[in-house]
Amino acid sequence: EKALVGGNLPEVASAIKETLKIVSRTPVNIAMAGTLAGKPSPPTGLVKATQRCAPYFSSHFPNVVLWDLPGTGSATKTLENYLMEMQFNQYDFIMVASAQFSMNHVMLAKTTEDMGKKFYIVWTKLDMDLSTGALPEVQLLQIRENVLENLQKEQVCEH
Repeated sequence: EKALVGGNLPEVASAIKETLKIVSRTPVNIAMAGTLAGKPSPPTGLVKATQRCAPYFSSHFPNVVLWDLPGTGSATKTLENYLMEMQFNQYDFIMVASAQFSMNHVMLAKTTEDMGKKFYIVWTKLDMDLSTGALPEVQLLQIRENVLENLQKEQVCEH
């Protein structure tokens, strides 16, 4: 900051390079509530298949680990026990949903926000829903509004 204010651009550039080195080596853990697209996925069906945390790695992002967590619905314990067991505080979050956005998603969003962490909601299969006409575009927009309403009811972020 001092170098920037003083106009010492070589020192500023050096500080930026050093910061980028540190950031590029910093581990990033992202928990996925849903299925990882493009990765070998666990079997699906009537029974939830993810029984324990499973890490996924990419050579493109060596410091990033995507974690597939068992769903909250698979736990027979309380939410507090689930959060401790999954070591919830060590992750950033991407919540994967399709046409159905459950109260479990809302609960995870609220808990994540209460921890001071950011989360993202990714709506999968939207392109298929639009191209097949399985759901009319108006209905898809209503689902989106429903998701936002449910988040706002629980006082989870404005956006």
